[in-house]
Amino acid sequence: MTQTPAHAQSTNSVLMIRPGRFYPNPETAADNAFQRNVDGDPDALTLLARKEFDAAVQTLGAAGVNVHVFEDTGEPEKPDAVFPNNWISTHHDGRIALFPMYSNLRRRERRQDIIEELRKYYRVTEVIDY
Repeated sequence: MTQTPAHAQSTNSVLMIRPGRFYPNPETAADNAFQRNVDGDPDALTLLARKEFDAAVQTLGAAGVNVHVFEDTGEPEKPDAVFPNNWISTHHDGRIALFPMYSNLRRRERRQDIIEELRKYYRVTEVIDY
């Protein structure tokens, strides 16, 4: 994906989703090495994830990175929405690729409004929905 003529490249930009809910996904926990069950209140985990997310956005911004922040939608609930790299990728020639997700909860993460917002800032030549 390439930025509009004012910006020749998008290498200084990232897309991030601020979590609406964050907790171990019961549909993917069994075979996801990066996930573990925790004894904790989902509301407390969500609050901690939001604090870490906001700190990361601030750190990236201070380093000159253009951060496109999207708020997760409240409904339907999506515990893994903070990981958009699993369902979307952008490419230097303007292509956006959308990937299928095995978990029903993960399928809810794909959002057309994010693609439309990216079109406002970047030249999108094609959206490939796998």
